[in-house]
Amino acid sequence: MLDLLEMVLEFVYFLVTSMTRHYFKNQKIHSSIRLISALILFALPLLLLMYATPTFIELNEWWIYLLAFSLELYLGYLTIKYVRGILLGFEKES
Repeated sequence: MLDLLEMVLEFVYFLVTSMTRHYFKNQKIHSSIRLISALILFALPLLLLMYATPTFIELNEWWIYLLAFSLELYLGYLTIKYVRGILLGFEKES
C-alpha cells in the first residue's frame, strides 16, 4: 500500500513540475494570464488548506497534520517560485 502511495505522489510531483515549468516559462503567453493561472493553481488551494487547518486539528491525527503542513509548504514554495519567476523573470538553467 505504501508503494502505491509513493508511486502516486511521485507521479503528481512529476506532473506538477514538468507541465507547469513549460507553461509558466512560455513567453508567448501573456504574463498576466500566467500570473493569474499561477495564483489560481497554487495560491487558492494553499489558502483553502490553511482555512481548513482548524478542522484538521479537531481530527487529532498526527499524519493529517504532517500531510497538511507538507502540502502547505509545497504549495507556498511553488506559489513564490512561479509568481517571482513571472514577475522578475526566470533564471537560466545550466
